[in-house]
Amino acid sequence: MKVFKVQVYLEGDVDTLEDFEAYATFIVMAKDEGQAEVLVKEYTKKENLPKGDVEILNVEEVPIDQAQVLGLVVD
Repeated sequence: MKVFKVQVYLEGDVDTLEDFEAYATFIVMAKDEGQAEVLVKEYTKKENLPKGDVEILNVEEVPIDQAQVLGLVVD
């Protein structure tokens, strides 16, 4: 398995006056870039994010032979 950073643009409709629009970065363990993309798309469907488009902007393998911060979640 390899670690990938997958950057996406999410756009959809919500039950408010404004449409939903956001950029997100996923940290994914997968065999290759293609599987990483599929896993992100499946995750966004499964987690009930606003219905709409998921555009993959970038998929980058993260070397795991060095110490580094892989992500940040702000609540």
